[in-house]
Amino acid sequence: IDGVEGLLAGESLDAVATIVTARTAYRLLNADGELVLEIADDQVQSGPPDGKSMLHSWRELEVELGPAGKKKDLKRATKLMLDAGASPGTTRNKLDRALGSALPDGPASTVESGTVGDLVAAYVAAQCEVLASNDVGMRVGTPAVHKTRVASRRIRSTLRIFGEVFDAAPAEELDSELKWYADVLGGVRDQDILSSRLAKQIADLPAEQVRGSVEAEITERLAAERAKALDRLTKAMRTKRYHHLVQLLRAWRAAPPFTEAAAEDDTAGVKYVDKAKKKADKRLRNADDDIEQLHRARKAMKRARYAAELVERQGLDVVLDVTPPGGDGA
Repeated sequence: IDGVEGLLAGESLDAVATIVTARTAYRLLNADGELVLEIADDQVQSGPPDGKSMLHSWRELEVELGPAGKKKDLKRATKLMLDAGASPGTTRNKLDRALGSALPDGPASTVESGTVGDLVAAYVAAQCEVLASNDVGMRVGTPAVHKTRVASRRIRSTLRIFGEVFDAAPAEELDSELKWYADVLGGVRDQDILSSRLAKQIADLPAEQVRGSVEAEITERLAAERAKALDRLTKAMRTKRYHHLVQLLRAWRAAPPFTEAAAEDDTAGVKYVDKAKKKADKRLRNADDDIEQLHRARKAMKRARYAAELVERQGLDVVLDVTPPGGDGA
């Protein structure tokens, strides 16, 4: 229960179904004995939470690429199964199918496939998944602070670069809450970076310049500071504000609050990247040697990179280069 405390967002945890799966796994290897595909053949039964009876049963096939597999192998396996009589799944997971019509009503995204909204929704949903997964990870001791900050930054960047496709008020609220969370995470991340850099600098010094237990003293001091920052993060993740953030992320994952601009063809996503690139380029050209302005230019460049990442996921071509001051390109 402790591991999923954050995902509960202050709500109670109750059983909703019993699911029993009998799995047979088939491994397809190449001539060198390397895994190409793994096919899981699941016989599934589901019933009420008490598990006293099973009301539904079905068969599922799942195919996953192995280290030696390629996309063409996955496509071929899928085609062979479809030709043999299999049909594409209509639910996201076994629980959805087990609950069926008993699923609670909630907002569902109405964004059409092949639109900018579809493009953005998929990217935001992926980052929400990372935040949810890392919430559990951090509660059980997995070092996921940096990846969590990056996912938060990606969502905030998307809210800014693709601002035209979102309703302003809910977008501002999510941005504000993510900024708060990122700042708390940053307290831990900053100590990690500082510790790594100082350790490297000490290691690079000639032995005669390092007197006494300098490295041990620095390590001990930074470890104490990190422990304090981690304690602040742990406490923050138990607050009502954090629970509210989790609920916001759930809603955005299911149905982002889009404007009419979200209905544009997904190829229009490139124009948002171009705009972000131009902004980053302008900031860099005007920064001169001003540290603060260079920092703003760096953040703008990072937002442009995330936007390009979002668009490239759909195979759209973008060219991301930023012209440095006095240069032709970088």
